[in-house]
Amino acid sequence: MNPPVIPFDEPSQLDSKLEWWFFHGRFCGEQVEERYFMASVFRTRLAKGNDHSADAFSAVISVLDPAAGRQSDSMRVDRSLIGALKRPNTHDEVDPFSPRAVADELRQYGVPREFECSEAEPSLSGDPLTFHWGDLRLASQPCGIELAFDEPGTGRPLWFELKPTAPRLVIDAARTIGEPEEAMQYAAWPVMRLGGIAGDLTIAGEGWFDHQWGGQAWFRNQDSPPRARGWDWLGFRLDDGSQGVLSTHTSTLAGPLWDLMGRDGKRWRAVFSFLLLDALGRDPEPVLDVMFVMPELLHNASLIIDDIQDDSALRRGQEAIHHRYGLDVAISAANTAYFLPLLLVQDHAVLTAAEKQATCEAYQRQLVQAHLGQSLDIFWTRSLSAAQLEGWMADSIGPKILQMYALKTAAPNEGLAEVAALLAGIGPAARQPVVRFAGSMGLAFQLIDDIKDFCSSPGWGKQPGEDLRTGKLTYLILRALERLAPPERGFLRDILCRPERRRDPDILNHGIELVRHSGACEEVREEARALVAPASETLSLRVPPSSSKTELRFLWESLVSVSMEDRDP
Repeated sequence: MNPPVIPFDEPSQLDSKLEWWFFHGRFCGEQVEERYFMASVFRTRLAKGNDHSADAFSAVISVLDPAAGRQSDSMRVDRSLIGALKRPNTHDEVDPFSPRAVADELRQYGVPREFECSEAEPSLSGDPLTFHWGDLRLASQPCGIELAFDEPGTGRPLWFELKPTAPRLVIDAARTIGEPEEAMQYAAWPVMRLGGIAGDLTIAGEGWFDHQWGGQAWFRNQDSPPRARGWDWLGFRLDDGSQGVLSTHTSTLAGPLWDLMGRDGKRWRAVFSFLLLDALGRDPEPVLDVMFVMPELLHNASLIIDDIQDDSALRRGQEAIHHRYGLDVAISAANTAYFLPLLLVQDHAVLTAAEKQATCEAYQRQLVQAHLGQSLDIFWTRSLSAAQLEGWMADSIGPKILQMYALKTAAPNEGLAEVAALLAGIGPAARQPVVRFAGSMGLAFQLIDDIKDFCSSPGWGKQPGEDLRTGKLTYLILRALERLAPPERGFLRDILCRPERRRDPDILNHGIELVRHSGACEEVREEARALVAPASETLSLRVPPSSSKTELRFLWESLVSVSMEDRDP
């Protein structure tokens, strides 16, 4: 018995700013091995009005051979989109740095290596939907939709006819920001029967089809200026194992670590490692666990220990781990987390023996340097007094604080870059620009972290002014002392050096305002940018253009784009 015919109607929404069509499914045949596929076509409005000739298009096609574990991809953009990206329209920006970064990368280094930019011109008509772009074709029919493209990697022509076997699902995905036209709508045909041809052989399978259209509401939050929202994906696998061992360590190891790592954090070090390895030419997927686990466990372990040493009450908006679980549990969990990445590397199935050794050596150097930097930080905090501070300032302690940051924050990032470079097969002599770029990012991040300590944005998960409250001489506080007039400088110095002053909330808040209004935050932010920009440019001259290289640019630009507008008035 044939399934009932379900009418199909999914016209293009030509008056919307953004629109995309997404297909996913599987197919096989008597003489065709099983394949999974994904195809997405994106339309972007380049100008106001309803003239869709002003639209630009991009597309992503991917086919997976599950038996071989091999995936082939094709990403394409049309020339009008490249031209538009070179001329960013500043009134419609999401993140202020993003259009500027893309335009600059395209002008200086060209189209990223992953993208095709063919001579073929895309063509779209709306009702019924008909789209042509070289081999890529979409065509709406009364009983379904046709999709055709050349298979990436093989060039084999694929033609699918997808017919719904379940009704259309409509989700009101509207999140209006500013104007109603910024909302988005989402429609899905979640169950579709697939028939078609692969080359000249008959195939069958199943798939689903999504259609989304509207404005930019999905991509930006309601901050002023708005920031990119993005997508979060979480995947996990549960392996069978000893339940006794699991339950024994959950409360004292896994629980505290997952608690901290599950909170809202930037996780930029793991993203940095992934992007850098890909930009340097090695596929990061086979070593994804190493590139993510190593920086995240090291960083989160250091946060637990930092909070103990600084007696911090909050971390990422919640109780510090030693307050929630106890001092003994926190120390044990952090120390274990320092060493777990070494086991992961030593037992890794993909890394060679030489890569394992070099990775472990680089990681161990990170640990040593980070602890040397932390020791300096503790020494200065414990030794701080009004007289000592005057002597340090007379002796130009600023560069020494930066050196401490270089050990504590920049060196671990340099270690990640060294691992990425050696896994990408880059020799020691050619690694210098890669490591220097990573170090500049780590140092700049610490400077920006100093600034955020004086912000009261909801996104900052610590108490404002915690460095001042704990009597810690940061680079930002030093710059504020240098900029303030003598009466205010003396007041801030007394707060920093006298615990009884810092314990008074009114006095502490006045000290926080002195730092905020000294102009030091703006000065230090510019110093952070000046650290990274030349190192990024030097690296860019040695690395071929790619989407990962461009995203590295996004990453450092976003890290140094903090503004004191992020704090409450």
